[in-house]
Amino acid sequence: MKLSLLALLAAKAAADTCLTQADFDGGTYVIDAPGSYKLCSDIVFGPNGPTAELSAAEAFDPPFVGEYDENEFGLGFFAGLVIAADGVTLNLNGHRFEQSPGHALMQRFFSIIELASAPFIPSVGPAQFNGAAPFVPATDVQILGPGTLGLSSHHGIHGNENVNVKISDVTFEDFEVAAVSLNNVDGLEISNCQVLRNRQDVPVVGMFSAARFIRPYIKFLAEQGYETEFKQGLKKKDRVVKTATDLYASLLQMINNVYDDVMAGGKIDATVHEEEHRLFDNPKSVIDGPCYAFVAHGKGPAVGGQGALFSSDTNVTSSNVVIKDNTINDIRCWNAEVPALLRDGKVMNDPRGAVFQSVKTFGDGDRNLALGAGGVYEGNILSDVQIMVAKAIIEGILPDVPNRQIGPNSIDMGIVEWATDGTTDLSPEFICNADSMHHVLFVDLNLGQFFATSTDGPGAATYETDETVCTVSIVDDQGAVYTTANDFWQSISFLEDPNTGKYYEIKEEDLL
Repeated sequence: MKLSLLALLAAKAAADTCLTQADFDGGTYVIDAPGSYKLCSDIVFGPNGPTAELSAAEAFDPPFVGEYDENEFGLGFFAGLVIAADGVTLNLNGHRFEQSPGHALMQRFFSIIELASAPFIPSVGPAQFNGAAPFVPATDVQILGPGTLGLSSHHGIHGNENVNVKISDVTFEDFEVAAVSLNNVDGLEISNCQVLRNRQDVPVVGMFSAARFIRPYIKFLAEQGYETEFKQGLKKKDRVVKTATDLYASLLQMINNVYDDVMAGGKIDATVHEEEHRLFDNPKSVIDGPCYAFVAHGKGPAVGGQGALFSSDTNVTSSNVVIKDNTINDIRCWNAEVPALLRDGKVMNDPRGAVFQSVKTFGDGDRNLALGAGGVYEGNILSDVQIMVAKAIIEGILPDVPNRQIGPNSIDMGIVEWATDGTTDLSPEFICNADSMHHVLFVDLNLGQFFATSTDGPGAATYETDETVCTVSIVDDQGAVYTTANDFWQSISFLEDPNTGKYYEIKEEDLL
């Protein structure tokens, strides 16, 4: 007996796995089997939030039990929904999926949908995200609208090593970095999507991520009763012993102050919390690094400079990319250049990959973060924590465990000695044109195929950029003075030409 069309549609609907808010209240929902899935309610992702017993600074973290592997989730819930299987169809079914405002503030690395079991391929990224379990990319996957992917501290959709991805009829808004960003994808179609705008009320800069992500390290040292003597001034008597317990408490208090201010009024209160505002406030209210609509990048994360030549190795480049019939508007970002200390050819960064920031390039008032008068160390709570953690790593005090990896740390003993006893003449050299994670900044934004082989849709921007040496002068009575800031605002409006599908307009306003 033949079934009617209505009966067939009803049978298909019944076969779809229905996802509701309850499926996400405990954390990331992982799809690891083929099939059809659909949203059956709006989703606001913000698991394990603060309680009367748990402050915001210690909240939102995954429980490292069951499906939440310490490697994959070592930097927190990196996605609301993970698709790590072949042959998955996700229908947004007219619903909205987004981060909660609190989670978007405290989890600064996040995608609404991740098309792999981990956010990075093995041995790549600020930590080793792949443990005993294999890395599993999504293949033959469809993400279908109508529906909206909303607030996200990084991406709407992100993935690595994917094959045959179709994204259709989806609305994107309030992401900070990109609506869609896929690395080394073979077979991608993005069609009939609307990008209304990226997020334009971002309250913090990337340095706040460093404060959040380094917490497990200083917490461990506090539990061990660790302490470090810091030199604070030009005289021998200018020394103070700081304990990990005190620094951990101060770091948590600083994070909580930011959370309370932003949740109450959208910005850090400069009057009540002057130091938090000086370190973490975002004066432009858009992401302080590159931003995009759609990215089809080569193998690995899209964090380096634009290449001058396209690779002939098809194993490391995206291919068969079609981006058509989309509308993109109001993508804005601000390149906040972070001068990175360079020693022996290495950028000084902490174990989470965050740059050890000694000076900043923007903001009113004091731009010194660690470089004081005469080149003496004058730090802050975050830099003190980074120095103490680096010292403990060098001394072998901090073990290397999945959710507290030490490999990325490059802060060396010279930097530690400069901060703790003044025996090292820093004589700083800096490398610039990068953000707080030392991701290379771009003067032009490329909306469309970034490092992709297809020519259907908007073409790649031709501007080439790379890291450049910058100058920081140590002035006896002023501390560090940054002299070569590339501080500019980028505002992009994009509409496809109905005839060619290849029209886009870039507007740049110099704010120096």
